[in-house]
Amino acid sequence: MDKDEYLSFDHGFTYLTGISDLHPRTLRYMMRPHLMTSPDFFKYYNETIDMIKKYMHTKSDLVPVVGPGRSPMATSLCSFCEPEDKVLFIDNGYWGRYPAEIMAPHYKIKPVLLSLDVHRPMDLDSVEKTLKEENDIKAIHAVHVETEIGAINPIKQIGELIQRHAPDALFIVDSASAFPGNPLDVDKWGIDVDYFVSHKGFNGPSGLNFLSVNEKAWDVLNNRKTLTTDWYSSVKTWKDVWLDVPDGSRHCLESFPIPIVHAMRAKLDLMDIMGEETYLKKYEIASRTIREGLRKMTEPEDILSVRGPKCEGCPGCDAPDPNLCESVEKGRFCSQTMFTMIYPEGFPWQKFMDILENRYWMAIPHFGFGDDRKGGYFYSENGMRIGCIREDQHYPRNIIAMLTAVGLGMQECGVKGIKWNKGVEKAVEVLKEFEDIDYKMYKWAH
Repeated sequence: MDKDEYLSFDHGFTYLTGISDLHPRTLRYMMRPHLMTSPDFFKYYNETIDMIKKYMHTKSDLVPVVGPGRSPMATSLCSFCEPEDKVLFIDNGYWGRYPAEIMAPHYKIKPVLLSLDVHRPMDLDSVEKTLKEENDIKAIHAVHVETEIGAINPIKQIGELIQRHAPDALFIVDSASAFPGNPLDVDKWGIDVDYFVSHKGFNGPSGLNFLSVNEKAWDVLNNRKTLTTDWYSSVKTWKDVWLDVPDGSRHCLESFPIPIVHAMRAKLDLMDIMGEETYLKKYEIASRTIREGLRKMTEPEDILSVRGPKCEGCPGCDAPDPNLCESVEKGRFCSQTMFTMIYPEGFPWQKFMDILENRYWMAIPHFGFGDDRKGGYFYSENGMRIGCIREDQHYPRNIIAMLTAVGLGMQECGVKGIKWNKGVEKAVEVLKEFEDIDYKMYKWAH
């Protein structure tokens, strides 16, 4: 292979919502020797786990699961749900449906799929009605941030409904696209099992995932009537070989992905340096900058609206996370880590993507999770997803470059009324709020 064949990997920049290119800070951490059998490693690992739990706000056990991002989803269903168990899956996007349609049949789980309008805040009345009507619900699965539409879902309020109507059921939450870029309070929100991945908010390689498991969930596991359907996916397997053994006797020590632990520690140390409040505020400002910039690019505004086809009903980009509100209606629709932008009808999306990638060296993913959904809203021709999950996606220069490229590309693709400079001006205005939290290039240890 010609050594110059894939130089595009060095040149390109992305606003992907998924796997992260590795930040220089992350790479520096990953270059450290493993020293897996030393006492210092176990001290370091245990410190890292304590740091994660601090930002999850939980006293639950944290169990590692090695594998791709779907591994913890499979582990949660395989471990805590038995064949013929009735499980409620709350769906307002692709990842809400995925475990019900793809995974549940493998574990012979009886899925109850509650599909809600993706363009609106999650309908808690429908959730409550379902919890009242369905008998013997053993678990409820919900997605904290739905990657397909960028929705931030009211996990706290769902937890309250579960405590009221199905207190014996387990509350399982997918925080893969949410943590650690959005507020998360596992214990106060009544979450029994929460899982997340190394390759999104932690900006590390894919391959290391964690589940928080509280005493209620352990009781469910220990009182199973049947063996778990799969050995590798069982959380008990990982508990037996990694939690319930002395540090030096961990059974999979030699094959554990220690470089990914280093990668995650890079982000955790940065969070410690900045402090949780400032760190989360940085995410809020950066994501709001992009959303407001996109909305200001057209006349009239909001032709390129975020969170599905419209922003109608949202209290505004500057509204708080709904999990921090007493009423979900007071919270914004979009997350701090990703959101979606629609294309006007008939938009030449392939030409647009070609302009972004080959002229501006920037990749932004269109919707497309497969051509089989061509008739649905989330087919590629209808819009794109914008990530705000990586550290360098927050840098002012990259935000301004991305908005400029999107605006110029839209203009060339025939969208009328594009005022890309207005979008950039709005972005610059919002970015000034970085000064309020003292977020500067020379201050933080990036």
